[in-house]
Amino acid sequence: MRDSGKADEPGWRLRVVPNKFPALERHPGHEPPESPWSREGVGAHEVVIEAAEHELPWSEFPIPRLVELLEAIRSRMAALAGEGAVEYVFYFRNSGEAAGATLEHPHSQLLALPMVPPLVASELEGARQYLVTTGRCYYCELAEREAASGRRLVLDGGSVVALAPYAARAPFEVWLLPKRHQARLKEATEAEIETLARVLRAALRKLDRALGKPAYNLFLHEAPARSGALAHYHWHFEVIPRLANLAGFEWGTNMFINPVTPEEAAHRLREMSAD
Repeated sequence: MRDSGKADEPGWRLRVVPNKFPALERHPGHEPPESPWSREGVGAHEVVIEAAEHELPWSEFPIPRLVELLEAIRSRMAALAGEGAVEYVFYFRNSGEAAGATLEHPHSQLLALPMVPPLVASELEGARQYLVTTGRCYYCELAEREAASGRRLVLDGGSVVALAPYAARAPFEVWLLPKRHQARLKEATEAEIETLARVLRAALRKLDRALGKPAYNLFLHEAPARSGALAHYHWHFEVIPRLANLAGFEWGTNMFINPVTPEEAAHRLREMSAD
């Protein structure tokens, strides 16, 4: 996306390009998998160069530009999801060295995967069982319950909420999700995307002010590329500040010790200004 000029010249605002060192390739040319449990690394790996400015964190993005960025992300996700071998498109952003960022310029990444990641598969199955048991979408109920209770609510934007999830894995972990049922980000309306931009920027500003601009990982979970309409799953962003390193217990069990309750974290974030 450009303000002026030609391709590869100054004047651009936002670019999406192939990763120079891709984790997956459309035609890897490797040996075939050695077992039925192995998968060839077929897919795509793209970098979203979010701004021409070298130092422009999401917490300082003008809302129209953050809307433009979110629109570009969902457009590329929809395009990648249409490729033959792709089962899942994963979007993520590493902000700060402690979060794994290797470049300072504002950027994020898209990975088109030949499989559904195990964590997402676990979420999908848990949400499916919840629907079977209760007759309700867990995420619809979560957004409704937290907005009404307020105990773990960080910000209610109307159509999008930010909350500290119950049993958060990390101190000050924040989720953002729509109140209206939507399995994929591409199902959001233009008004919902604008609300998402406002809530997301506000949540990041609150984290900056509460924690002194921490490094963080941000990622998007949504329904798999080929799952069709889903009555039990919601797209949602997760933001995890990197305040402590994972150690043996976490790596060995995939369980997490969090010294800050979500209620305490949400209360502190609510007190922070987002202006």
